[in-house]
Amino acid sequence: SYAATSGRNSIACSIGSGARAKASKGNFIVLSEYDGDGNIVAVKSRKVDGKRLKPDTWYRLKNGKFERVAE
Repeated sequence: SYAATSGRNSIACSIGSGARAKASKGNFIVLSEYDGDGNIVAVKSRKVDGKRLKPDTWYRLKNGKFERVAE
């Protein structure tokens, strides 16, 4: 599951298995994480601020934390 957004006042929400999302600065991303048995273990959201989360960069949740993903 992948989601991407640009513009203003947008949310990229990817909550399926293998979820990845990216958004432009000022927007939010929402991601989920699943364990090896297919159970949801975490759902988190965060604003793309250019510091903790970089704009237009793919992220996933790993161990409950946002992790940058190579394209």
